[in-house]
Order: sequence, then C-alpha cells, then structure tokens
Amino acid sequence: MSLSGLSDRRAIVPVLALIITLAGFGLRLHHLAGDSFWYDEILTYKTAAGSVERAFSVRSHPPLYYLLVSASMKLFGNGEFGARLPSAIAGTVAIPLLLAWGRQLRRPAAGLWAALLLALSPFHLRYSQEARHYALLMLCSLASYYVLYRAIRSKQWRWWITYGMVIVLSILIHYGSLVVLATQTIFLAGWIIRQWLDGERRAFLYPAGSAAIVAGLLAFWLPRIRFALNWNLGETAIRGNQNINPAGTWLRELFTTFGTSSPWLSAGLTALFAAGLLIWIRRREWRLLAFIGGAVFLPVLLIALFKVSRWAFAKYVIYTLPPFLLIIGVARAAFLTPRTSWTMRSRRLAQAGGVLVLLLVVAGSRPLLTAEFAYMERDWRGLADALQDMAAEGDIVLTAAADLPDGFNQGAFVLPYYLEQSGQQLHILAAPDLDTETLSELLATDARIWTAVINRAIDPTAVNNTWSARQFQGSLYLLQKPPVDGPAAAQLADLYHHLLPAVVAPSPRCLLQENLALVQAKTGDFIAAKDNYQEAKAACPRRVDGRYPPDFDLVREFYSGLITQYRQQGQINLAREAAAQLLLLDSKNESALETLTVFNLQHLFNTGQAMVSSMADGVEPVQVLRFTMPQNGDWGDALLVHPPQALSFAMQLPPEPVILQTRIALAPQSWEWGGDGAAFSVIVETVPGDTEILFSQELQNNEPDRTWHDLSLSLAAYAGEPITLTLQTGPGPAADFTADWAGWETPRIMFDPELPDLP
Repeated sequence: MSLSGLSDRRAIVPVLALIITLAGFGLRLHHLAGDSFWYDEILTYKTAAGSVERAFSVRSHPPLYYLLVSASMKLFGNGEFGARLPSAIAGTVAIPLLLAWGRQLRRPAAGLWAALLLALSPFHLRYSQEARHYALLMLCSLASYYVLYRAIRSKQWRWWITYGMVIVLSILIHYGSLVVLATQTIFLAGWIIRQWLDGERRAFLYPAGSAAIVAGLLAFWLPRIRFALNWNLGETAIRGNQNINPAGTWLRELFTTFGTSSPWLSAGLTALFAAGLLIWIRRREWRLLAFIGGAVFLPVLLIALFKVSRWAFAKYVIYTLPPFLLIIGVARAAFLTPRTSWTMRSRRLAQAGGVLVLLLVVAGSRPLLTAEFAYMERDWRGLADALQDMAAEGDIVLTAAADLPDGFNQGAFVLPYYLEQSGQQLHILAAPDLDTETLSELLATDARIWTAVINRAIDPTAVNNTWSARQFQGSLYLLQKPPVDGPAAAQLADLYHHLLPAVVAPSPRCLLQENLALVQAKTGDFIAAKDNYQEAKAACPRRVDGRYPPDFDLVREFYSGLITQYRQQGQINLAREAAAQLLLLDSKNESALETLTVFNLQHLFNTGQAMVSSMADGVEPVQVLRFTMPQNGDWGDALLVHPPQALSFAMQLPPEPVILQTRIALAPQSWEWGGDGAAFSVIVETVPGDTEILFSQELQNNEPDRTWHDLSLSLAAYAGEPITLTLQTGPGPAADFTADWAGWETPRIMFDPELPDLP
C-alpha cells in the first residue's frame, strides 16, 4: 500500500507521522558530536559559552539562538553535542510540522511524502547537526507559513496573534526571517486586495494586528535590524558588492543542493517539482500555487532585487526547502494515488507501486546519508590528537589557509579549542597574523615548528617532498619540516620559503610573504625582507601593511636595518637610496635624515659654527625652540630667528647636487600677540662676492598662514663650490616687530631624497 493509500485511513496517518519523525530524530542524533567544530560553530560556541551580555553584543546575528545553545550546553555539556542539540531538535520538529502543513492545505499525502523527504534529506541533516542558526531559521519559517495559512482560513484573532509572535521569534533567531516576512507581506497584500474586492473591507485589520505585535515587541531591537539591513543590502553594503548574485544563480544553487548535489537526483527532484506546479496549474488552484510557489521563488527574487550581499548558498534560503518538498509531494501523491474509477486490480498495482517507490526512496537515501555522516568540514580534532601524540610541550603550531581568497585563517580560531581539550600546551601562531611580540618570543626559543595548513587546490607535500605530512579530512594537512639549525625564527623563515609555492590564492600568499619579510627583518636579513615586502605590496596593495602594532612599522624596520647595514659595508649610495625610501614613510626618521644630510645647520649653530647678525638691539636671541601646531600636533624643532636677524653658514658644497630642506612657520606661542608677521629669505654668497636671493616669502599672522610651510631649494648651481648660506628674517609689511617669532625647522643641506638616482 502506498503512502497515499494509507493516508486515506486516518488511524494510519499518525502512525506514519510518528515513524517518519522518529526516524528523522534518530538520524539527527546519530553522530551528532562526531565531527569537529568548524569556524562558524566555534563562534557560536564562544558566544553561547559567554555571558548573556555577549549574546546580545553580536551585531551580525540576533541573540535568541545563542541563548538557546547556552541553555543546551548547560544541560548537556560544553561540547559538540550540547551546542548542536538545538539544531537537531529544530530539524526534527520541522518534520511533523511539514506534514501538518500538508494536512492544512488538504494535501495529507503530499505532506507525508514531503515529511519523508525532509527526514531523509542530507542537506537538511547537515544543518540539523550544525551549531548554527539555519535549522531553527527553517523551523520558524515553516511555523510562520503554517500559522499564517490557518489565520487566513479561519480569520480568528488567536491565529493572527500567534502569527505575529512566531514572526518575532523568527527575527530574533535569524535576520534571514526578514526575507520570509517580506515574502509573506507580498502575499498578504494580495489577500487584502482580494478580500476588499469580495466585500470584506475590514480584513486588513487582521494582518495590521499582527504587524502591531511585531512592531511593538521588536521596537527595542530596531537599531540592530537596521544595522543588519545595512550590512547585507545593496552595492554599498559593508561586505561590498562582490557577493551579489542574480536570481538565476540562486535558483540553480537551490535546485542543485536540495537535490543533494547529485546531477541525476537533482534533475529528478526538479522534474517532480515542475510536475507539482503543473498539477496545481491544471487544477486552477491559483491561490495555493501563489502561496506555496511564492514561498519558493519570491525570496530568491527579493534577494536578487535588493542586492543582498551574500554568496549564493542554499543554506541562506533554507526556508524555501519545505514548500519545495511539499510541491514535490503533490506530484508524487498525484502519480501514486489510486482513482475511484480504477478497478481493484489497478488500485492494488498503484499501491504496490507506491510501496516500491517508498522502498526505493529509503534505499536510495542510504548511501547519500552515509556520505553525509562521513563528510567533515575540517578534522581539527584529529589534527589536535596527532599533535598530542607527536609534538612536545612548548612546540609551535603555525596555522595557514593557503587557498581562501581573503586569506582568512580558520585554524587560528578552531585549533586552540581542541588543543585545550587535550590539555597540551602548544603555542598557536596564525600565519597571516604574525605580530612583532610573538616573533620576539620566537627569537629566544628553539622549539620545533609544526604547520597546520588548509589547501584544497594543491597538496603541500607535492611542492617539497622533504616535509613530513599527514592529511586529515577537509584538505587539512599537518606538516613538519626536518630540523633547521638555529632558533625557531630561522626555522620559521625556512618554513615560509617552502610554504609559499603551495599557496595559490593571491591574498594569503601576500600575507604570508609579508610575514616572511617581518621574520627576515627581525633576523637581520634586510635585503630579502625588502624584496619580499615589495613583491607582496605589488601583488596585494590593499592587503598588506597596517597589521602590526602602532609603535612598529615593518617597512621602517627593514629600511632602518638596510641603512645601518649599507653604511657599515661602505655602500653609501645604497644607504642613501634606503634612506630616501624611509623618508617617504617617516619624514622625521633621524637615521634616514642623517644619512642624506651633508650639513645640519641646527647642529652647526649649536656648536658655534654659525655667524649671527642682528640689525636691531634687544631682539629675542637666536635659539632652538619646539613649534607644535595645535590643530594637528605637527611638531618640529626650529631655529628661532627673531627679525631683524640673520644666520650665516660658511660651507664647502660637495660635487653632487644638494638641496636646502626645511620648514618655516611662526611660533604658535606668539599667534595671539598681534603683529603683521615676518619675512623669510634665503641668500647665497659665493667666494667672488656674488650674492643671490634664492627664496623670499612673507607669513602673515592670520589663520591661513598658521601652519608649517615646506621649503626645498636646489643648490645644484653651486655644486663643489664654497658658499655662505644666510637664513634671514625681517618684519612684516608694516614693519611691526610684534610677535615675529620666526622659525626654521632643522634646516639641512642634503641629497634630494626625491631624485630617482641618488649620488
């Protein structure tokens, strides 16, 4: 006898429902704690294991799911079983609820078939065994459709109130419920119009009452809902528009994944889905078709229309699975239901065919379910167990993601959890997130280094066969290179060298290469550090830099080292090139400035090698004074030359072209004293007595001039000659000497750092 035939006998339907539900529950409990947590589940675990405030602090997800998982872990243990049990229960409850929905639609046989397919669905099983929101999202969505249909049919306030409460719970479970709500709002708009045309003018009060419940109960959460919408919608969404997919992509993913990703099975289920739609069309059941078919197609169309910035993964639209299966159930029931006009023999043949199809469905599901149980996202537990057997206390584990486009490193988050379970004290080092503090610790140790690397594109052992490697599920490898002489930092540099060829995605490669540059800079290999940094920067200009503490800059580190190294080796030209590059990043770097400086005029003044001339008595004596601009904190140590005074320096210029480099300003301390500003001049006198005014500028004591003004003067015309350089200050245009605190910031005669070829 077929499911359809059995469904005609009301006493048998509950028995079938119970059997299907228990089977689904057993499947969802089986191996529930068998797989390792993956990254998203670790986020769930850490959030649920924390305080209630932590559950409410997650901005990308509502708190109710985390609170449920927290309660489950307190009752059933802080492990995989306790964290995943709410999803398993939600996945189980959805089975009889789908059957009940079919009965409400007056399609009990279709409901039975749909419930059976849901119970045996590998796709639904996966998310019923995952510590994430998706199983509960689908359950809440299914409940909202069930209650909404009852509310529409009965027009009783109790069902409309229940509908509003279910929507509130759905949104507090997952923001994906907003798409379901939008879909149902479209359907309700059509229903209200139809009721209005039929003379039911007050029908809108029912959904208005539900809306009032939703708005009232979620008013406190509205800012978070707005944040979620801004996070996920439109081309300017925080995640960017690279994840926006057209409706066709979503539908293809939906039909393929719901069909267990098997081409033949996906094609068969899609054909049955199309047949179910045609059956409803043939029967002219337009309202049911709009309600159920819209539940499948409208969410996808809305996601594409509003440019929801998510990858096209079926789990994000898992709420379309129940109506999808229900439409398939309609087709199966129609094909296998005996007609009253048939002979008894024909009915028995149809019933036998139904039983055969049932057996085929169950038998065909077995290998799919077996494969699902065997599937593991990442076997972090197995890798941790291997480390427990092979590694020693204090060893270092480098985690690297070699194939993810964004360089995201799951191992740094997941592996520590399983190492903590084993009680072993190992140091986790996230490959893309190497920091200077950690590296400094490595410089003082000789611990062995292991590598946990995810690489789905290339087998890392194929790149260099000197690695000792073990492979785990999820393209996860545990690698160890033969010991290298020297401290762990030297081992790390050698490991990076050999790991990079196995990295195929640009972003993680750039991050690893920048970390290699950091290791090389810290170990004194500055030339290699510069080369690796520049290569990484050229390949991924937006990914590298800015990953280190504010008091450390990788580029400053290796260029400073290069300057010292080149100067010690007598390679002055190379030292000047490194100094020029460093000044582009740090204009006050003393090492770079001194490398390019021929004469530091401030130093000459401090050592009595400057001639001071004054054209008036009682002026402020020449001195070094720090000027700090209050608007931005830009500071500089300036030679304060109060008008009318001048500082002269006699010097022999080198044969290479040089420049006078300084900044001029009026001291902020004197801004409010009045006055008309000061005039700055630079004068050069040669041995024959020829003089030339190279520069002249007046700074007024007003808002536009209250800042530093850069001054760079070429002295190339006097290369190799003895000259006298004079820095002269005079009063403003009104000859008012009030507040004329004129300063020259550390003037230098130096090689031009902007020249492409330094001398």
